[in-house]
Amino acid sequence: MNIKSFELKRFVLDTLINTKKFSKYTDIQSRIIPLALKNRNVIGVSETGSGKSDAFLIPTINKIDVETDSLQAIIITPTRELAKQIYDKASDYAQNEERLKLMLLTGGFDRQRTLGRTSVPHLIIGTPARLKDILLENALFNISTVQTIVIDEIDMIFEMKFLQDVDALMSKLSDTVQTLAFSATINKHVQHFIKKYLTSHELIEIKNNKTASNVNHYALALKGKSREDTLVDLTRSINPYLCLIFASKKELVDKYYKTLVNEGLNVTIIHGDLDARTRRRNMKRIENNEFQYIVASDIAARGIDIDGVSHVISTDLPYDIEFYFHRAGRTGRMGKSGECFVFYEEREQNTLNKLTNNNIELKYIQLRNNKVRIIDKNFKSNKKLDEPLNQKIRKVYNLTNKKKVKPNYKKKAQREIDKIKKDYRRKQIKKRIFKEGKSE
Repeated sequence: MNIKSFELKRFVLDTLINTKKFSKYTDIQSRIIPLALKNRNVIGVSETGSGKSDAFLIPTINKIDVETDSLQAIIITPTRELAKQIYDKASDYAQNEERLKLMLLTGGFDRQRTLGRTSVPHLIIGTPARLKDILLENALFNISTVQTIVIDEIDMIFEMKFLQDVDALMSKLSDTVQTLAFSATINKHVQHFIKKYLTSHELIEIKNNKTASNVNHYALALKGKSREDTLVDLTRSINPYLCLIFASKKELVDKYYKTLVNEGLNVTIIHGDLDARTRRRNMKRIENNEFQYIVASDIAARGIDIDGVSHVISTDLPYDIEFYFHRAGRTGRMGKSGECFVFYEEREQNTLNKLTNNNIELKYIQLRNNKVRIIDKNFKSNKKLDEPLNQKIRKVYNLTNKKKVKPNYKKKAQREIDKIKKDYRRKQIKKRIFKEGKSE
């Protein structure tokens, strides 16, 4: 859709064309913006990197009356990094309209300095706990004038247990306030929010492929090795432009970070327990392309745009399979290719099957001599075994691949293969003993 399709204020249009270099709207933007401009309540659901931020910033800022000295809009985000990212995007509009006043409210900033502020912002962007502190408990600004509230990454807000803070803020706003909520997925928590606050809303869901078609996905079996050692081996086998490494637990993020530092890699870290100064410094250095590897937790990295990610490594399979797609969505952007690696144990095969059921074409790999080799998962070739043995094993696999098989066929097939290998080893031992006997 053409960038001039909507009736926008001159400074908003100038920002889009001259500052942001927009040429057309994305799918989510072209469907959300006209509804939001008509003051409709909207829930937008689309994948990471689809342009959700501008889908709510454009109509929200366009509705602000810069000649009125009042708080008119609030944007709630789950993390400081995401709040800062949205604040920076909103600042582009302020460059073209000097009367537009913005405020960032997150932990890690001088609270007393914030409380001493006298000028009223038109738009506040912040995290739930700090917004509750400044706007409700200290009542720094009059929130009865708020016309629009945006809740970004709403599924993650519930995941991080910010419901009470958001609930407290929403309960103090006018019944006529416009609510724009955005999420990568619709889960039971989001449904609860819809039922409570959005009795009348438009649901806009963009169902694209969960990951880009130009991204390759690889599964790497641990085979008794630790995830830490496997990670080191993989970093020795690839040479990424920028690699994001994910772990589900913050203590593992710290552990892997220290390991890679000891390996001499150019690496940094992102997770929620870092102090504000460290987090800001790390993000700034990431933006300046100072690192080759970033170790991150799912929560801290969610929603953050990091340019140039060529590789993603999942050191574990997340408990919520949707997080795999959030991770993978960090690479393969703007038409560039990407590589995604995931570590797994054999008992996690069912979880891997969930990925393939969601149109992920997994390629199974192994690492040999610091190189990535694609293998056939159903047939594990062994150079030490002779070809007749391999042929026998192939026959068993061919039988298991038939459409009609008896119950427990996999276990039975594996027992048969184990017996074939055992018989083979016995024959080899007998041959060796016979040769040794003859040589004596």
